[in-house]
Amino acid sequence: VVNLESMDTTMTTDRIVGTVLNSIHFSINCFILISGYFGIKFRLRGLLKLYLTMAFFAVGYYLLACGLGEKRFLWHQLNYVAHTFSHGPWWFMIRYVYLFLMAPLINYAVKAMDKRQFLVVLLIMTFLNVYLGYMGHNANNVSGNTTAQFVYIYCIGRYIRLHASVQRDHRWWYFGVSMVCLALMIGASIVNKWYYPFANPNVRLMFHNNPTT
Repeated sequence: VVNLESMDTTMTTDRIVGTVLNSIHFSINCFILISGYFGIKFRLRGLLKLYLTMAFFAVGYYLLACGLGEKRFLWHQLNYVAHTFSHGPWWFMIRYVYLFLMAPLINYAVKAMDKRQFLVVLLIMTFLNVYLGYMGHNANNVSGNTTAQFVYIYCIGRYIRLHASVQRDHRWWYFGVSMVCLALMIGASIVNKWYYPFANPNVRLMFHNNPTT
């Protein structure tokens, strides 16, 4: 049994934060899946808006850190931070930008395939991203924090929209399954962070190409 009173505060905080992060990390896959379901429509105005939003928060964070004395202000560092498409602090947003740029080609390819062809492509992508990447530790996609993973999840969303038969009458069943999966993720996260040795956490639970997510 975990005894919180006897545990180091830093260790306890890390485990609490880690439990929360492990439990919600699949939200990135959900966001990309929803993007695939509705489809990304490439527009230069949208790309510019995305850049300005990323640059605003990246530069703002840097200036705030300088103001608090955590960083030393340097013009070249500010210029570096402002290039958020290549040097941004959020790997997720950088991968999403790549997906945004590739969306027209992906949408065109998806439209040209029938259901059977699309399913074969998804099976190949599953083999590459999940079997070779997650299970086989392939260097091209070990953790799922890659553009290939985003394209894979996006295509799953497109397949659901174009070919899967989703009945609105079954929405409570879908909701129930989602809640069960969420409960399993939280349970696995608790076991992972509280009962594994602190020096050797099982971080593979947070990999985005983990088939359970």
